[in-house]
Amino acid sequence: MRFPRQHLTKLRKPKLPPKFKEKWVDPGKEKLFAFGKLFVFIVLLPSLASILYFGFWASDVYISESKFLVRSPQQQQPQAGLGGILSSIGVSNSGPDGYIVANYIKSIDAMMAVDRKVDLKQVFTSGKVDIFSRFASFYHNESYERLHKYFDNRVEYNYDPASSVATLKVKAFSGESARDINLALLENSEALVNKISDDTRKDVIDFANYQVENSQKKLEEADAALNKYRNGNNADDKNFVTHYQQLNIMRDTAEKELAASIDALQKARIDAQRKRLYIERIVQPTLPDYPLEPKRMLTIVSTLLGTLLIWGIVRMLIASAREHSE
Repeated sequence: MRFPRQHLTKLRKPKLPPKFKEKWVDPGKEKLFAFGKLFVFIVLLPSLASILYFGFWASDVYISESKFLVRSPQQQQPQAGLGGILSSIGVSNSGPDGYIVANYIKSIDAMMAVDRKVDLKQVFTSGKVDIFSRFASFYHNESYERLHKYFDNRVEYNYDPASSVATLKVKAFSGESARDINLALLENSEALVNKISDDTRKDVIDFANYQVENSQKKLEEADAALNKYRNGNNADDKNFVTHYQQLNIMRDTAEKELAASIDALQKARIDAQRKRLYIERIVQPTLPDYPLEPKRMLTIVSTLLGTLLIWGIVRMLIASAREHSE
């Protein structure tokens, strides 16, 4: 008995119910797809964002630099290097006083003083500055506390105690703004150092003057007591000489104390002048005509290499986890 061809075809390829069908996926393709997604999110997207931002969007940053000495005119023993050269011309190491300038420059008081000369909020909130570099671009909080944190990240101060040379760098989004802020910080630091020196000198000399006045008063009192006793008592009295000598010794002691106080006042004046601090400019605040930051190509390449490294580490971790699970 022969069956029609169409019936033979149906017998060879029977249709199974849907519940018996299984979807088969190639494990190799599944892993490749997963690693491809990782590559996109870990490497491709961050690198693309870096290219777009640093290549086309990020604002140019100009850096103004100045160098100055924090010094006093006192003489020191010769030293090697720059410190020895400075000492040989009467420039001494100011020691901790250089760090006073550092603390001031980084303080909110310094920022407020600069803001009175340069409108910092206008400089750092300009529409010409990209949104990621601009001050208060996202949180809309323009308080001076937040401005100080923003400002602090754009001011760099380095002090070398061996040579007393300080370097001040200011970053801004135009050469003129960077130069103006650097100059304002430098001028305000000079005013601070002069005030500290003047106040210290005044305190030392005022104390020495007080000692002189006090000694002068004691001498006047001793002279008055001696004259009063001499005019009011009989020189022939046997107790006269003894008491007179005691008053005369007191008067001589007061006179010597006055002389010592006057000598101390002269030394205090000389010492105060010798220890007076100065800021002497070596390099005036520069007016940059070319932006040194951001380092666009370096940042883009670093982003690419960094994300590739992260992607490789993640691949290794995932592969290791799958091996352990199997």
